[in-house]
Amino acid sequence: MLHVLIDIVPFGEEVHRKNILELRISNDLSSPSPRLGNYRIKASDDRGHEVEYEVRGFERDKGAHMLAMLCLEAYERNRCK
Repeated sequence: MLHVLIDIVPFGEEVHRKNILELRISNDLSSPSPRLGNYRIKASDDRGHEVEYEVRGFERDKGAHMLAMLCLEAYERNRCK
């Protein structure tokens, strides 16, 4: 599982750090190929929005950072549904 936290730190003051988005990205193990991954994402933000969605067919060799970016883009598309 990847756990992505996005925090805001107003004026760089750590005492005011606040989490504004959390993604939990889990491999759902349904991919028939070791090269591709299917992932379930649970996202929640500081406004109480919670969404669950999937990213399918991700090429694992692109790396965790690319998966996280793809999941953030998918979050943006899915949060308003």
